[in-house]
Amino acid sequence: MSKILTLCLVLLFLNACSNTQYYYLVRHAEKQTGVTDAPAPGGPGLTDSGQKRAYALRNTLKNKHIRQIYFSQYLRTQLTAKPTAEYFNINSPHQYDANANASVLANELRQINRQNVLVVGHSNTIPKLVEALTGTPMPDIAHDDYDNLFVIRKKKKQFTLLPVMTYGAPSP
Repeated sequence: MSKILTLCLVLLFLNACSNTQYYYLVRHAEKQTGVTDAPAPGGPGLTDSGQKRAYALRNTLKNKHIRQIYFSQYLRTQLTAKPTAEYFNINSPHQYDANANASVLANELRQINRQNVLVVGHSNTIPKLVEALTGTPMPDIAHDDYDNLFVIRKKKKQFTLLPVMTYGAPSP
């Protein structure tokens, strides 16, 4: 009888843990300068530092069980997400419109259950998305700041911004 009770408690604990999911939001890595800002396949790609940061992001998220990836229509966001998508074998990342209101993407993200998600955006879109999901107002990210990793926990339909982390080489 005690073995059955123990098994039931373990299963309840595992179920409770699986009801928590995480959203990892980052600004794209360092972009090339002097390139037009047209939608992909045009627009700036990543510098060497940006490519290194994209791999640093993958390494940071290796044990986070990412199941979905969102990036904007701009090449720099896609290249930032690429190493992580390849690592987790995500062949169909989702593209969103960076010019749309953040609530559009936030509503789509709210529908995801039991899957950890990476969102790669821009200095002005990531803070708006954080606010749309959590209600926490944030200023735009500085133009030379690329190392922030915003983590939002979803538990019982409640979205909570966790302390901001950094990844890769420190931004100036």
